[in-house]
Amino acid sequence: MPVPRKKEQVVIYPTEDEVALQLATHVTYFSDKTIAEKGSFSVVLSGGTLIHSLRKLTESPLKETVEWSKWLIFWVDERVVPLTDPQSNYALALKDFLSKVPIPKHNIYPIHYTPLSEVVAKDYEVRLRKLVAEKVLPLSSTGFPQFDLILLGVGPDGHVASSFPQPPQRYDKVDWVTFINDAQSHRQRESPSLSGDQLRQIHRRGTDKGAGGSLYYSGA
Repeated sequence: MPVPRKKEQVVIYPTEDEVALQLATHVTYFSDKTIAEKGSFSVVLSGGTLIHSLRKLTESPLKETVEWSKWLIFWVDERVVPLTDPQSNYALALKDFLSKVPIPKHNIYPIHYTPLSEVVAKDYEVRLRKLVAEKVLPLSSTGFPQFDLILLGVGPDGHVASSFPQPPQRYDKVDWVTFINDAQSHRQRESPSLSGDQLRQIHRRGTDKGAGGSLYYSGA
């Protein structure tokens, strides 16, 4: 069991494999602790290299110790593409993580795809509101759904969860889920709002494949 870390801390590891091992160890610790306290563990995924870094959770001995039936899976951002599209964060997570662990299908909440990003965002918000109403997810003091763990990657240019300095959506304090239409790259994305009351966030940042990286811990 890892030693609980300070509320905010950056830890640098020499290899990507060590990053993956430490990430899996801490996620397992948070999972055990949270399930013991409240009976479930809500995890929010992003895309990119983060999913590959979760691979140690799918291997023995950690795979057998996690109570997967209590996990709830959400996405912090998603491209508005069919779920089978190689650009989909869900497709990436399914291929490299979700298909390798026994999380019940009804506990996994990908987007409902339509070509209109605003419709996708609204639908995801409606589904989150339903889960809050059913007491599956708690409501934070700021009025947003509260998740137990948010796993984020940091892009080479410093962006997190499709959040760049320019789009006004990053300042949205009303909508639970927002959308971005990126005309330059011809991509549409939806992204649930990141409330400041989430219990824990882990950011993973690395360089080239095989190189080291760092984990940034934030929260309780």
